[in-house]
Amino acid sequence: HACTRAALTSTYHTQIDRFTMRVLSVIVSALGVATAAAATASIQTESACAMVDGDTYVFADMHDGDQKQVAIEGDIMTITPYGNDETWTTSAHYCSKMCTASIDFNVEGKPSPPPCNLTATVYELTNPSAAGMAAIGYTDPSGTITDDPTFPLNYWIMISV
Repeated sequence: HACTRAALTSTYHTQIDRFTMRVLSVIVSALGVATAAAATASIQTESACAMVDGDTYVFADMHDGDQKQVAIEGDIMTITPYGNDETWTTSAHYCSKMCTASIDFNVEGKPSPPPCNLTATVYELTNPSAAGMAAIGYTDPSGTITDDPTFPLNYWIMISV
C-alpha cells in the first residue's frame, strides 16, 4: 500500500535537517517574508496536510526555474506545467496521513525527468506575521540521485491559489 510505504519513508522527513531549514529560510526570505528567521517548515500529519482534497495551487519550481500546478482530488496528486507551452501531466497516489506521494516525472513531453521516482512531501511554511503557505520538498528514497534519502533535491514554493 502506497500510504504504508510513505509512512516508512516519512520517518526520514519528520525532523527537517539544518541544511533544509537554511534552504527554506533563504527561500522564504527571498519571497519577502518580514522575519525569515521566524519562518518554519513542518510536516503535517493525521490529515492536517498543507494540501488537502480539493486544493489546487501554483508553485515556483526552484530547480527548473518555472511553475507547476498541483491539484489534490481525493487521494490523487496531479502535477502539470503552468504558465508555459508544455503539456505533460503526471499523477500519483497522495497519502493524506503523511502528506506524501511518489512521483514519476518520466512522462511523455516532460523535458529532463529525473532517473527515478521522487518522494514529494508537502510542508507548510509559517510565519507569525503572515498566513501559511504550502511547499513541496523532493527527495530520492531509492538512492539513485543521492545516497542520503533525506537530502533535499528540490523545493517548490506556493505562489498562488
